[in-house]
Amino acid sequence: MNSLITFSVVLTACLSLIQPVEPTPQRIITARILFDGKPILETTTSDNGYPDADAVWDYLKSIKFKPTDEFKKLKIDATAKEVLLSKKENNGVQHEISIEISYGGKATPRNLRLIRVPSDKQGREWTLDPFDIDSEFSLRTISRLLASKLNKPQAIKPWKSRKR
Repeated sequence: MNSLITFSVVLTACLSLIQPVEPTPQRIITARILFDGKPILETTTSDNGYPDADAVWDYLKSIKFKPTDEFKKLKIDATAKEVLLSKKENNGVQHEISIEISYGGKATPRNLRLIRVPSDKQGREWTLDPFDIDSEFSLRTISRLLASKLNKPQAIKPWKSRKR
């Protein structure tokens, strides 16, 4: 009987030390680049749900994008290391460029530099110029809900030179 009581006490003590592990919340983040309203580059990433809209916007500096069928219609040189999308072409044709990232905001830059990187298993082979992402930081729009959750609501990105 004593051994049963001892076992019960030891078991209770061990069980009290075991804490249930709370699952880390996963937030799926989609990002895309639109040209004349059509998605040309897309990607997804995830985080734990805690970074605010400013931090999520900065993801655009490092994530890789996969070209869509609409991108292929732009007939970009397959060997091009960089491509500059522009709102206004030399012949006067106007375009609309949009950057969208869920939980991070939307922007409509005048120009957007795309940089080709080695393709990964998912076919993602383009990144955005970090300078362009910084220059659109204060010009982007975010929802009131995202704005209310900003860690530093008055934060602005310093204007940086385009030195390479």
